[in-house]
Amino acid sequence: MTNPSDYLTHLPTEQLLICKSHKYALRPKGVFRHLQRYHKTTPLTTRRALVEYAGTLTLRDESTVITPVDIIPAFECLEMIPGHRCIICNFLSSTIEGIEKHSQTVHEWDNTRGTLLFFSKKMNELIEIESCWTAQTIQTFFLGIHKKYFAVTRNTQQPNDSTIETLVARMLDAAAIQDEADDAAQMERDIVMNDQGAAENSPWLTMTGWKEMFAGKNMAVLVGFINKDVRRSDDYALKRLHASVHRLINYCMQGVRDLDWREWKAIRYWMRSHKGQQPSSKPFRRNYKELSSYADVWLQLILLCWRVVDSSESLELESGEAGVRGPEFLPEQKTQLMALRSLFLENPSDADLDKAVLIFSVSLIEHRDYQKERSIIKYFCGIYL
Repeated sequence: MTNPSDYLTHLPTEQLLICKSHKYALRPKGVFRHLQRYHKTTPLTTRRALVEYAGTLTLRDESTVITPVDIIPAFECLEMIPGHRCIICNFLSSTIEGIEKHSQTVHEWDNTRGTLLFFSKKMNELIEIESCWTAQTIQTFFLGIHKKYFAVTRNTQQPNDSTIETLVARMLDAAAIQDEADDAAQMERDIVMNDQGAAENSPWLTMTGWKEMFAGKNMAVLVGFINKDVRRSDDYALKRLHASVHRLINYCMQGVRDLDWREWKAIRYWMRSHKGQQPSSKPFRRNYKELSSYADVWLQLILLCWRVVDSSESLELESGEAGVRGPEFLPEQKTQLMALRSLFLENPSDADLDKAVLIFSVSLIEHRDYQKERSIIKYFCGIYL
């Protein structure tokens, strides 16, 4: 059983969740992404349990967190940062360049005369001081462009930061911080919002329910779920799925061609019709020059179902209001999908794999509109189109 305290520290007063290994707070909606990106070696079941645990907590983000204004005892779960504090207004900076710029622009501090002088316009005189600042240990709850520092006291001496290893580690941490900040900004752009823009509220999107279907969803993540480029992947199961779907589509098309040989051509008119009691005026095509392209589309549908089970989206399948949840599976579809995945616990034959893919595909096609769970095919089309 997963013990969240082995990986995360909850600060109930501050309403924050701290990653123990990275020593900073996680955004309420960014726990899954952080674990997926920076804790790949942690077992999937453990990551899911941690995401579920985070969902039970009331957490703050950068815009609502209360940053201390006084000097307080340091949080042991956060990184200690050697910084600087302005002795005039208590401004905090993590770099000497930052505190110098503050001193010059805000307090008119001037050291160009060879001595450190502080010029006060209010007093209209020069006051000789060693500097406008003093060394101060600081901390921050969140990283990225919106971080806010606060001053802390510590009882233990920190190790020397001058080693090459420490400097390299700090450079890597800084790059990771910037990446996460960039990701957070991009994520905000990728999230579907109901009240954004006239184009996003067009009659077509309103009529099809697209905005309602994907409200609050990160479309960049969902588009990643249908990425079909798996032939060069290291994932053995996905490579086998690619081959299976293409075999299956070719097998089905051979059945269509067989209709003419048996003189059952009328069936192809019914196959093309979307009406239960009336055939189409044109027959279902039996020859496709780009059949592999059609097979790739069906592969993307299967990959969406496959990958969503491994994501935080799957945690939303059991609860929530209709229109807000992620992809919704019927009970038999869940059973068939789990059976398909369990085949790879061993080395399945092509025949067994193709049969399992066919059974699951048929269940997706037979999903009726009047059922409570939304059709996976409709959900997929909202991402693909």
